[in-house]
Amino acid sequence: MRIDFSYYISVFWRRFHYFFVIASCFTVVGFAVAIMMPPEYTSSARLLVESPQISDRLASSTVDVVANEQLQVIEQRVMARSNLIDIATNFEVFPEQASMNANEIVKEMRDRTEFTIYGGRNQATFVDVSFRGSNPEVVARVANELVTQILDVNVRLRTVAAGDTMDFFKEEVSRLSVELDQQSARILEFKSKNADALPENRDYLTERLGSLLDTVRTLESQAEGLREQRKNAQELFEANGASSTAVLTPDEAALEEARRQLDSALAVFAPDNPRLKMLESRVAQLEARIGNGGDDPGEPGQAVLDAQLAQIDERLSATQRNIDDAKAELAKLQDNLAKLPAATVTLDGLQRDYDNTQSQYRDAVARLAQAETGERIELGGKSQRISVVEQATKPEKPSKPNRPLIAAAGLGLGVSAGIGFIALLELLNRSIRRPVEISDKLGIATFAVIPLIRTEQETRWRRMVMLTTIVLLFVAIPLAVWAVHVFVMPLDVFAERIANKVGMSVTLSN
Repeated sequence: MRIDFSYYISVFWRRFHYFFVIASCFTVVGFAVAIMMPPEYTSSARLLVESPQISDRLASSTVDVVANEQLQVIEQRVMARSNLIDIATNFEVFPEQASMNANEIVKEMRDRTEFTIYGGRNQATFVDVSFRGSNPEVVARVANELVTQILDVNVRLRTVAAGDTMDFFKEEVSRLSVELDQQSARILEFKSKNADALPENRDYLTERLGSLLDTVRTLESQAEGLREQRKNAQELFEANGASSTAVLTPDEAALEEARRQLDSALAVFAPDNPRLKMLESRVAQLEARIGNGGDDPGEPGQAVLDAQLAQIDERLSATQRNIDDAKAELAKLQDNLAKLPAATVTLDGLQRDYDNTQSQYRDAVARLAQAETGERIELGGKSQRISVVEQATKPEKPSKPNRPLIAAAGLGLGVSAGIGFIALLELLNRSIRRPVEISDKLGIATFAVIPLIRTEQETRWRRMVMLTTIVLLFVAIPLAVWAVHVFVMPLDVFAERIANKVGMSVTLSN
C-alpha cells in the first residue's frame, strides 16, 4: 500500500491549531520553569590520602586501616545528625531554618552534601567533598568547614587509636609484671618449704645416699670387729689370766682410741666438722701429755683388762653413735628422694607458668615499645594522613538549573505531545475524508472534490479564538506558573515531589 505523504501533511496543517496550542503550552511552561527556578551553586574541595612518610620497614604506625574504610568512617562521623545541625545553624544555610524541624534540616544537609571517593588497587586514593545551595559564599564556607572537620576527625581518630593501643600495652605490661612477681614468690616459697627435696639436688642426694650406705657398712664392720676383739680379750684373760695385748698406760690407750675415732670420723664427716675438730684437739692433748711423761704404767692383770675393755667399749659406743647418725641421715635422704617426683612435677608446673608469663611479658614490652613509636609517628604527622589538594572556593556560576536544557525539554515535549495528539485524532477518526476512501470502501467513483469554504464570520471567529489562545499561552500560563511558584509551592520542590512519587530519586530543592 502506497503512503500518501501529501495527504498527511495536509491533515497536519488542517489540525495545526491543535499542535500549536499543545506545543506552545509545554514550551511556555518549560521556559517559565527554566526562568523561575532559583540558581543553585556547588563548591567542591579535593582531599588526598597520603602514604606514610616513614617506611614500614623502619617503623610502622599502630593504626592499620584501609584508606577507603578510613574515609567511610570519617564520612559517617562528619555526617552525624548533631554535627549537620550545628553547621546549618552556624553558617545560616537555610534562611527559613526557624520554620524547619531537625529532621528536615538533617535531610536537606545530607541531600546537599556529597562525598565521592576515588581510588583502587595500586592507585592513589582521594575524595571530593562538595556542598550545594543558593548562596555561593555560604556553600564555599560550608564545604571548607566539612574539609576542616574531616582533617580534625582523621587526626583525632588516629591519635586516639594510637593512644588507646599504647595504654592497653602499658596496662598489659603492668599486669604481667605483677603476675611475674606473684609467680616468683610462689616458686621461692615452694623451694623454701622443700629445700631438701629439690630437683636440682637430685645428683647430690643420690651420691650422698651411696656414700652413707658405704659408711654404714664400714661402721657396722668396725663395730663387729670391736665386739669380736672384746670377746677375744675376755676369753684370753679367762684362759691365761692375762691380756693378749701389751700393757698400755691409760693415756696411751686413750690416745690410741682417740686416733682410731679420728680415722673413722675422717671417713664420715667433712674436714670442717666440729666433731673432727674436737677429736683432733683430744689427740693433740693426749700426745702432749704422753710426751711430758704421762701416767705411770699400771699393774698387769684385771686392771689392764678393765682398761682394755673400757677402751673397746668406748670405741664401740662411738662407732654405734656414728652408725645411728648415718642411718638417721640415710632415712632423711631416702624420704627426700621419695618426695622428689612430686616436687619435680609441682616445681615444673610453677616454672612453666612463670616461663609463659615471662614470654608474654617480653612480647608485651616489645609491643609497648612499638606502640610508643607508633604514637610518636601519629603525633608527628608522619603516618598515613589526609591532605588538602584543592580548597573549596566561591563559585562564580550556578551549577543548576540547566535553563537551556529545561527550555529545550519543554519545547521537545510540546512538539512530541502535539504530533502525538494529531496522530491520535487520526487514528480515532474512522470517517471517509478522501475520494480514494470512497472508491475503496463504497466502490463509487468520484468526479470532483469540493473543499470546505468558510464564511467571513467563521473566519473572524476562528481568528479571535487563535488570538485568545495565544494570549492565554504566553501571558496567562506564565502568570499561573509564577503564582504557583510564589504562593503555593516552589517549582523545584513540586518537581522533586512528583519525581519521587513516580520512583525517581531526584533532588532539585535548594
